[in-house]
Amino acid sequence: MGQMYSRTTFFRKLCEYCGFNDLESAQRFYYALVRMMIAELREKGQVAMPDFGGFRVGKQKSKTMLEVRTRRPILIGERKNVKFEMFGKLRLLLNRNKVL
Repeated sequence: MGQMYSRTTFFRKLCEYCGFNDLESAQRFYYALVRMMIAELREKGQVAMPDFGGFRVGKQKSKTMLEVRTRRPILIGERKNVKFEMFGKLRLLLNRNKVL
């Protein structure tokens, strides 16, 4: 994965793209969006962002792993995970190097 932004840099970029005047407004917007997405994932198991993609909750099957030090098998139970699927418009934009 490429270089990740620091929290401050991320919110500065968000201000720049969205036209927010201060970092606090950008943070309120971002965290409200995250809260909304988490609520939808918990309630419905999926959430779609127009022209971007969809997130859905999936299950990872339980599996047996080998404990390194003792060489004994360990059972790791079933877990939830979130899967992302790009929508066609995002795929086209990424492949053409254009910005919305």
